[in-house]
Amino acid sequence: MVEVIIEIMDKKDIIYTFKKSYDIAYNNDYFCCVGGSANIYDVISGELIVNFKDMKQPNFSDFTSDNRLIVKTAKGYYFIYDLMSQTLINKLSPPKGVLGSIAKFAVTPDNKFIIDSAYIFPFSQLMIMEIETGKYTLYDLKGAKTCTVLHNESKSIFYIVTGRNETVSDYATHYEDFYSFAYPYHEFDLQKMPIPRYKNISNIDYNLEKFAINGYKDVISICDVKTGEEEQFCCVKDGVLYHLKWSKNGKYIVLAESRKIHVYYVETKTRIKTYDVNCGCFAEFYDNDTKLLIGTWKKGYCIDIDFVF
Repeated sequence: MVEVIIEIMDKKDIIYTFKKSYDIAYNNDYFCCVGGSANIYDVISGELIVNFKDMKQPNFSDFTSDNRLIVKTAKGYYFIYDLMSQTLINKLSPPKGVLGSIAKFAVTPDNKFIIDSAYIFPFSQLMIMEIETGKYTLYDLKGAKTCTVLHNESKSIFYIVTGRNETVSDYATHYEDFYSFAYPYHEFDLQKMPIPRYKNISNIDYNLEKFAINGYKDVISICDVKTGEEEQFCCVKDGVLYHLKWSKNGKYIVLAESRKIHVYYVETKTRIKTYDVNCGCFAEFYDNDTKLLIGTWKKGYCIDIDFVF
């Protein structure tokens, strides 16, 4: 495949623009952008449906399959909204001692539990919280400083990526370890995975039995979940990397950086699109990988893509 680079965001490709786009969650009907508040938009037209202002410093959100929206704040509170009535129906408090929350969470397929990390100085713990009651259980992660939750929706498997600092010869290095657990379960069992230890992971995503991993070097690693085997290809860095996401069909990876959005074709390990942005922070495929949602600190874009192979 010939590498195709487009260095501007062509106006004819922009379906609509929107505001408040630090992080974006979506389902078949709506997408939610969090910034100063949580804005719900129609996924087809981009029309603003409702603006939720109940919370301070919303960080992340997710839709449930029973027509609810969960918004998590920077201090670890969860606000539960009913989308039909457009009202706040519950507010869940974080565990005592949680010092803020900067990690994306997941929801179990039966909409009963939130799976998230809870940083209680000096370590991160895995938290499973009941959505209806706010009751939670914390699980020790063996001295982890960070914890990232990834979800295999088709098989109801959750992957946990933990980071810890280890000192060798007076030199501290940050390593990641990989774990998994299946849901539902009778007894919780966190399994260590046969994945190579990575240094200083910046962003990670899961799809089709593989992890896509980017550290602080100009490399994307593709690691097989079952075997731990990996392959790598070089990527371009034009600023601070904020977000990495795989397309659902597994063919593309998009990187959202502070100055540009890059799209890579995985099979040929080539960059096929680049969009100039100002203060970029989010990019993700949606609508069966036919569109791209791009978020910046000031504005969001819905892009019609024409590179589907």
